[in-house]
Amino acid sequence: MGMDHNVYVGAYLEIEAPITEYGSSRCPNGHAYQVGDFCPRCGAQKETVMVSRPARLWDIFADNENLTELNGEGIKESHILAVGNLSDKPGKPTHLRIVAQGAGQWPITPDMVEEYCDNFQEQYAEEIECLKDAMLKHQINFGVVFCYWY
Repeated sequence: MGMDHNVYVGAYLEIEAPITEYGSSRCPNGHAYQVGDFCPRCGAQKETVMVSRPARLWDIFADNENLTELNGEGIKESHILAVGNLSDKPGKPTHLRIVAQGAGQWPITPDMVEEYCDNFQEQYAEEIECLKDAMLKHQINFGVVFCYWY
C-alpha cells in the first residue's frame, strides 16, 4: 500500500465533526507502544483512559459501510473536508483533472464553481442524506484541498 500527497481542486463537503470519545489502554508511567495487559518496559498494569477527538469520516459512516465514496483525510480544526472519491459521471465533473507534470493553468469561472457543486450534490446524494439523518452540519464548497490518499 502506498500513500500520495494530492491536491484536489473542486467541489468538496465540509462537515462539522462531532467529538468522539474512546477508551485508550496506556501504561500509567507514560511508556508508548503497548501490547498486552502489562507494560513491557516497567511491568505496570495498563489502565484505560478516555480520550476525546473530533470524529473522522469513517466514524460518521460506521453504520453505513456502503457509503465509502468520499475521502475524508482533510481535517480543518473541527471540520472534515471530504473530497469525492468516484470518477465523474460523463458530462458532470465535480473536480479538475490535474496531471502534475510541469506547470499549467486551469481557469476557474463562477459558472464552473456552481456547476461542479451541483454535480457533487447529485453524485454524493446518499452520503449527504446520511449526514442529514445524523443531523450533522455540512456544506458543499469549492476550493483547493491538500490531502493524503492511500
